[in-house]
Amino acid sequence: MSDNLVTIMVEVDSDLLTEVEKVLKPYGLTPEQAVVDFLNFCVNPATRDKAASLLLQWKNEQKEKM
Repeated sequence: MSDNLVTIMVEVDSDLLTEVEKVLKPYGLTPEQAVVDFLNFCVNPATRDKAASLLLQWKNEQKEKM
């Protein structure tokens, strides 16, 4: 493994994983690839401001649901 890579383990409930796979299948993505793409979106200098804005928006939406 390259020195600049990090391994991340994400545990997901099997029912949730099944639903995620259904959502991603039409896009030709695996859950693993979707996570990698999302993390790249968050750290890419060209898109990280948009990513930060979306993360805050989603956080606020979750608070409103509670």
